[in-house]
Amino acid sequence: MTVFSLTTMRLFKPYDLSPWPNLLAYLERIGARPAYRRAMRKADPDLTPVLGPVIAE
Repeated sequence: MTVFSLTTMRLFKPYDLSPWPNLLAYLERIGARPAYRRAMRKADPDLTPVLGPVIAE
């Protein structure tokens, strides 16, 4: 649930995570996990998770 708030929810309410380097490191570790990648492919294959400090344009 926390990962959803820090990633997908930011597509609806964008905010910058640059001030929180530990959160960004956490998201990087989560995004690198094979289980997370499999789950994202199953849940929404066209969605690119927001794992960086800001939403890419």
